[in-house]
Amino acid sequence: MSYYRLRQVDLDGSSSLSSVVTVEWESWIQFTATLDAEGVLIIRNAEGPGTWSVSDPLGRTLATGVLSDAWEQRLSLSSPPRSPLFITVRSGTGRSKSLLLIKSY
Repeated sequence: MSYYRLRQVDLDGSSSLSSVVTVEWESWIQFTATLDAEGVLIIRNAEGPGTWSVSDPLGRTLATGVLSDAWEQRLSLSSPPRSPLFITVRSGTGRSKSLLLIKSY
């Protein structure tokens, strides 16, 4: 569990603090994802079943799919997308985690 508080500084130099907020980090979903030069998305250790989606920096969904229980899954995207992208993995219970995805060459 982490505790956060934001400080806002105005143009006149005055500042104010927000109230303290707690964030509880879930460790259920630890995965890695890579995108090779041919557009193959490799997801490892995603602890399926669940779903995945790839989106661009504007939030537009480019591809979606279903995760199995396999430790490694290789998923071909229709065309090799441009970097950077974001991959989001969602469990069957609705929990999700997103990672920045950069194409490797």
